[in-house]
Amino acid sequence: PAIDAKALNDYGYTGRGVRVAVVDSGIDGNHPEFAGRTGLGTNFAESSVTAWGDCANSVGAGCGHGTHVAGIIGANRDGTNSRGVAYDATLYSYRIGNSTNATPVGSNDSDKLTAIFNQHASDQIKVSNNSWGSDSTTADAIDPNANPSYWFWDANIGTLAAAQSAVRTGTIFVWATGNSGQPQPSEQVGWGLYDSTLKPQWLAVMAVEPDSDTGGYKETSFSNRCGVAKSICLAAPGYEIYSAESGATGLVEKSGTSMAAPHVSGVLATMAQAFPSLTSPQLVERLKVTAGYDNLSGKTGQTLATSGLSVMQDIFGYGLINAQRAMSRIGIWVLPMYSNYYSGTTSLSDANLRMPSGLSTVTQSAMRNAYYTVFDSFDGAGFSVRGNEYFSQGRPQRQVSMGYGATVTGSGASTKVQQQIREVAGAGTPLRLYAAQNKSSGLGGGLGFWGDKVFLLPRLSRSSEQAWATSSEVQWLTRGGQISVFMNTAEQGTIQEHGVGYSAGIGNLLSWYGSIGRSRKTGTEFALRLAGNDHDLASDVLKLGLRVPIGANLEFFGFHSVDRLASRAADAANWGIKKGAYQASAIGLEWVLNKTDRFSFGFFMPEQLTSGQASVVVPKDRQADGTVVWERRSFDLEGDSVPGLMMAGRRDLGEFYGVRPIARFQAQTNPAKRQQLESVSVEIDVAF
Repeated sequence: PAIDAKALNDYGYTGRGVRVAVVDSGIDGNHPEFAGRTGLGTNFAESSVTAWGDCANSVGAGCGHGTHVAGIIGANRDGTNSRGVAYDATLYSYRIGNSTNATPVGSNDSDKLTAIFNQHASDQIKVSNNSWGSDSTTADAIDPNANPSYWFWDANIGTLAAAQSAVRTGTIFVWATGNSGQPQPSEQVGWGLYDSTLKPQWLAVMAVEPDSDTGGYKETSFSNRCGVAKSICLAAPGYEIYSAESGATGLVEKSGTSMAAPHVSGVLATMAQAFPSLTSPQLVERLKVTAGYDNLSGKTGQTLATSGLSVMQDIFGYGLINAQRAMSRIGIWVLPMYSNYYSGTTSLSDANLRMPSGLSTVTQSAMRNAYYTVFDSFDGAGFSVRGNEYFSQGRPQRQVSMGYGATVTGSGASTKVQQQIREVAGAGTPLRLYAAQNKSSGLGGGLGFWGDKVFLLPRLSRSSEQAWATSSEVQWLTRGGQISVFMNTAEQGTIQEHGVGYSAGIGNLLSWYGSIGRSRKTGTEFALRLAGNDHDLASDVLKLGLRVPIGANLEFFGFHSVDRLASRAADAANWGIKKGAYQASAIGLEWVLNKTDRFSFGFFMPEQLTSGQASVVVPKDRQADGTVVWERRSFDLEGDSVPGLMMAGRRDLGEFYGVRPIARFQAQTNPAKRQQLESVSVEIDVAF
């Protein structure tokens, strides 16, 4: 609980695949806590003896030390005894104690130290735990007020080169500060303190214990402090720690900074698994900046509030580690803008990533419940977030308001009405010309068949929402029916849709309409990002209609459209679509009082993507050099089955002072939001 290890284990971070060296007295491979482990490592004390093996606690000084330390790092999670912080880590035993004692390699034994450091590079060790050291402290050997070369490296250039080689391959060295109760850490801590090559991957760990008075943690009486090594020092639990007992099958309790260091090593192993793109210095920095002094006190009562930051740093360095904070976001979520992460990023909130227009609630739910990779602006660490955080909530998915078009009279009729339709020429003749204007596009063929009801048909609010679309239709009366040729153009004059239709009737029983067409327009229906991502959308369009008179003033109508999209590949800026189709339908009743006054109500299926597959290219990870690894995610499209409700009406209010205002109203629900009213409007048209 002191370091929140369980939280990171529960998220699946267990050190799997990460190599951890335990430089110590050995590891008792016969202990059940290490059952099934491969005996990897090297014996630097007795080359003829296996590295996995430890003298029993009762045999000699320090025996069982390495087994205890290894258990803290990586004891099996098997439901018995204890488990290690990184219980799936790959353990290497770098044995520096012989069969009768655990006397470590001394600071003067440069040949063995050189071999140990070189072995780290050969084995590509990620984390090296060193719970051993000399009684002399860092302050005994260096002057913290000067900038000397450390005498050990001056005397042992080859050993320094070996240590630097290990660091270059990525090894992070974790050192216990020592148990002499001194204000400075052990000598070995200083080996990395004044070498700029080693320092970013060299850590010291002092020990804390539970504080029964405060419920927090306090400095142990035996621990050496961080002192001059405060810039590379952390605190971790080191008092009465239960772990594997060498020569037995159970646990034994030990205290010391030797027990504190493996807590840090274990957390680093889980971090290395979770953040494979982070460099070793970045992992160290993340662990340091997420440590803290909350509920932490010195052995004579020093706290951050009473003694200040400088005193706490001298004792605890960066403070007590916290695994959960180390595995959590530090900065803000960002996304790469280019093929390399370091070439530029944008915050997730500014990216405005959007889903395609017209998705059903089923498909939206699938996309929002999926997980996507984002990066921490602090160091580029990769995390997973759900789609409801990944995609912008502001994506317009609304249907165009379904209501009657404006009908105006007078020679100076305004064209700045939201929607209008009229028979321009040819009334009562074999040749008729219809024209329509709308602020939401999507009219197409059928103007002559549907008349004012064309605005009662469901369609998405497209990218041309703020531009005027115009439609024209030429209709020829033929024997038994009418043939129409239609064209829909955008404000700038480009043709968006064109095609041919045919309508006919069976006496006074019913009238039907069908059309086929080709649509090609510029839009943002499949834009992943908001800015500047218009793209061509090509599709084949089929529309069907039915009108059935019921009495003198009542008519049933039905409508269905299928808009089959041409496939397009996904890229970093746009969604891809394969075999996709928009569909929409409506049924209703219209009550017609006269040429102007009418009322309709009915059901409609919103225009939505009902089939096909949408794909998107998103970042999956990044490499250590910043190269972004992309992945293609695909989602099957399916439509909803619950219809919405609509009603609309138009009423001539009579003549007032020489003008005839006409009232229009409409209301429709959103079936995706439990039939909440999505659009309600009342408008008054007046011709001046």
